Amino acid sequence: MGSPRTLGKETVQNILVFRFANGIIEPIWNHLHIDHVEITVAESVGVEHRGSYYEEAGVPFYLRTGKRLAAHYTEIAIQYRRAPFVMFRNTPVAHLHPNTMVLRIQPREGIELSFGAKTPGPFMNLGNVEMDFCYADYFGNPPTTGYETLIYDCMNGDATLFKHAENVEAGWEFVQPILDVWHALPPRDFPNYEAGSWGPKAAGGLLKRDGRRWRRITPPPKNRTI
Repeated sequence: MGSPRTLGKETVQNILVFRFANGIIEPIWNHLHIDHVEITVAESVGVEHRGSYYEEAGVPFYLRTGKRLAAHYTEIAIQYRRAPFVMFRNTPVAHLHPNTMVLRIQPREGIELSFGAKTPGPFMNLGNVEMDFCYADYFGNPPTTGYETLIYDCMNGDATLFKHAENVEAGWEFVQPILDVWHALPPRDFPNYEAGSWGPKAAGGLLKRDGRRWRRITPPPKNRTI
């Protein structure tokens, strides 16, 4: 999420606007209302020749990313805490689904919000409803790839979206000790996965040990241009 091209995407820059320009979103964008955040960066291409390249207080962040996965897909899923169950005590409601807000970075760029609603009928049964906003449907044209913004910034001498040397060095200071340990002590049971899959099954244990589970990845149909 920190590469210049990603920061130049309209969907990423819109996160700032979406949070601070909307009165119904900003007050609940904190650890009192958010249970956890899942970031998915799935790429269908491999590492190729780039092998050498590669806060919110109190809210757990989970990141899953990989090469040669089943599809090219990036999203940020914000799962809110469950609503109090008192109002629906002694009703047929088995459990309440937590609200989820998904920021789709690519493809099919947009935002979706899920919430509970009563299903028609004489009994108190709840269903999950999704509101969906898509850039291409609302504004007429899909958002830019990000490169256009970066080229324009270069022409104007604006380095806001580019990493400074100090940031790059600080990043390597954090990563290099991990790489050194991996080189010195190669993992014996590395959870590898087949190309074209959605990653190793062992990845589910990362959230399971915290009493959570990964959100199901739902990329667009294969006949849709990505």
